[in-house]
Amino acid sequence: MPAREPAPSRLCAFLVLALGCAASTSDTGVSTAAGSASTSATSSTPGSTSTTAGTSTTGGTTTSSSTAITGTAAVSGAVIDTDGAPVEGMLITFCGPICRNGYTATDGSFSFTELPAAGWALHVNDITKKHGWAQQLTIVTLEDTALELERPFVMVEQGSNRRISGGVVEIVDGLRLELDPAALELPFGAEEGIFAGTATDHYPPSLPGEALAVWFLSPMDAVSEIPIPVEIDNDWGLAPGEELQLYEASLLEAAWLDAGMVTVSDDGSVLAGGALTTLSTMVLVR
Repeated sequence: MPAREPAPSRLCAFLVLALGCAASTSDTGVSTAAGSASTSATSSTPGSTSTTAGTSTTGGTTTSSSTAITGTAAVSGAVIDTDGAPVEGMLITFCGPICRNGYTATDGSFSFTELPAAGWALHVNDITKKHGWAQQLTIVTLEDTALELERPFVMVEQGSNRRISGGVVEIVDGLRLELDPAALELPFGAEEGIFAGTATDHYPPSLPGEALAVWFLSPMDAVSEIPIPVEIDNDWGLAPGEELQLYEASLLEAAWLDAGMVTVSDDGSVLAGGALTTLSTMVLVR
């Protein structure tokens, strides 16, 4: 199946995920690619500082504002590597009622202000591709106040790309998915048949519960027309018959989606029963 054509209101998110380009936000709240018509647009590079109508830049993070969709909420966080060092220049995309984007500052920090209270998808991407880090996606719910994320994003190495023609595949050690590439709608620019999975002990912030395990699946935001059954090795010694909840992060819905319950098999070897609708951040919750 060819890559889907994104709706205009989500074009920013698709372009950032697929192409790593900086998008802008018009004052109608509709995201537009750099170079297309917009009444308030800006582009930025890591560490740049600029101010244009409806746009502010502080501390290395550029955010595009909408004069039509604003609020009193704010969010701030940080990005580090596995040694705990701050990471500058990571592209941060924040999509909910509108999309905003910017880069982490020299101290790894980022922030967005004047946001409406809503659910938001927060995406972190190393667009330079120099480090081979996995993209990360989490969901943040904002009230009409400032929210500081409880822990930083830790950039981890992405698992190896695998060319998959279909069937049950071990996308990363201990995690098997039943994939049908023909049923997948790929994000713009993704290569058909190429998949990767990354298991991490460095959990992103704002998870939907007490996480037992987290995976980053790629291509990020590939959506399946049919359920993607999941099987996970029981590496935690869970008892046969024990049930756990599976969640997936949705970029387009800016929400954690219920991917079903997984149950430990009678012999205690695997957990099975859940199914995904999208490839993104997958979380196993007690």
